[in-house]
Amino acid sequence: GAALGGRRSRRRSPTAAVRWGEASNPGPLGDGSFAEWRERPKSGMRPPAGPTPAPAAEEEELEHIETTEVAVEVGAPKGALRGTAALRRPLSAYFSFCGRYMDLGVVGAGGYFVAGGNDTSPFSRENLARRCRVEPTASREVGAAEPVDVVFAAPPSRGLEAGAAIGAALHASSLYLSTCSAIFEAKAAIGVVESDWSMVTAGAGGLLSKVRKLALARGYTIHHRLVSPHRLVGGSEVRSRLYLIFVRDDVQSAVGDPPLLTTSTGGREVHRPVSASLVPEAGPLRQRVTRRLDTCPLTNFRPLVAPRRVGAARLLGYYGREADGVKNQVWSIHGAAPPNDSNSQSVYYVGGELVRLTAREEARLRGLPDGVDIGEAKGERYAKERVRAAPSVVSVQAVASMLRDYLHGGLAALEAQREAREASEAAGAESKGELDDDGHSEGRLTM
Repeated sequence: GAALGGRRSRRRSPTAAVRWGEASNPGPLGDGSFAEWRERPKSGMRPPAGPTPAPAAEEEELEHIETTEVAVEVGAPKGALRGTAALRRPLSAYFSFCGRYMDLGVVGAGGYFVAGGNDTSPFSRENLARRCRVEPTASREVGAAEPVDVVFAAPPSRGLEAGAAIGAALHASSLYLSTCSAIFEAKAAIGVVESDWSMVTAGAGGLLSKVRKLALARGYTIHHRLVSPHRLVGGSEVRSRLYLIFVRDDVQSAVGDPPLLTTSTGGREVHRPVSASLVPEAGPLRQRVTRRLDTCPLTNFRPLVAPRRVGAARLLGYYGREADGVKNQVWSIHGAAPPNDSNSQSVYYVGGELVRLTAREEARLRGLPDGVDIGEAKGERYAKERVRAAPSVVSVQAVASMLRDYLHGGLAALEAQREAREASEAAGAESKGELDDDGHSEGRLTM
């Protein structure tokens, strides 16, 4: 393989050339707690709690890459890093539509610093400024001062679903294309766009075709990853989301396709139940869909003989008139949150009543910490709309972790190619200089 830092590496692949360690952040815990993540120091780089584990036996034979310690101030590294020391630097992340809370999952994954963001909502910009101490802009362009490693975006998907009004569909498609174009204009190494599966069928597949052509023309390769939080450790929702991953051609050629996400495909349940996200004191605040009566505890509730599994969710029955059929569903709090769109509210059986969860409880299901402002001061309805438009923090964290290791493998390969090219050019220049010196010496002897 190519030499890194002037020495021959024993590693078998560029991806194995970088071992992420001291700069990682533990992020959300398996039980959904964000305590350690919120208490991280300003440097953004603290080692995990507990004793440092002993190195594995197979790692002892690997070549040690010397690195420069990176001090982070408000997320950004100080000083320019060159050579192999630059391979372990934190990656810069920029957030388009920063009001979708994607920064929570990315920062929780560790190895990133927030370079900026944009959103047309002043409330969203203020929130990102408080969380990450950056100055977001109202422009749709990627307005970072330095080239960005990864751009994360979550454009609104309402209007892409089948049966949407023509005006809403045109607006959503135009917004989606402009978001992808801004990623390509910024020359980011990787772009990540989170959206609903309806994006694939929008405009009879025309939107996806336009995105593919645009990516190819701008020098990017497009990849797809479909992930649902209930298949990830700590996820609480059966909510499949589509991630479009755009990889710049030089990174693609250096390290290949990004890996697949590691998820649970059945057998072992790794999700958190809805009951773990309930707020005990929020009982009086939940919206009731039936009244408690002395003669009939649950009016018009039609339970099933046995709960029915839908993914990791558990369907208990239906409510309302029998003429409504299976339209109004009742779900158990002992399973994951059921699949639904942004326009509907799930109904749960809690304490002998059929209720809808509060905005804060829905935020917990989506992985948002209690300390994050979801706009409850502007009303319950406004807060719920913001929460339902946000991606799952657990899903974003899984994608960001995978791309962090993948991109560092690409940077390692590109750095090795650059050093090999410089060494070759230096050797060629030295050889040419020796030939010139020999020619001048022979000329002088002839005279």
